[in-house]
Amino acid sequence: MKKTSVSIMYDDEKLNAIKLYMSQRDLDFKEELEKLVDSLYAKYVPANVREFIDMKGL
Repeated sequence: MKKTSVSIMYDDEKLNAIKLYMSQRDLDFKEELEKLVDSLYAKYVPANVREFIDMKGL
């Protein structure tokens, strides 16, 4: 499936703090962010639409 980039504006100090504390727990910021976006997709996109999109990706 084709990937696209998502960009948001966020406070620089807060973002650096997130990354710092996540790295202390051996967590990857991008991976965690992708999980959150996946959960939004599952929460808001109807199941039949998700199924259709999955079928198109085959």
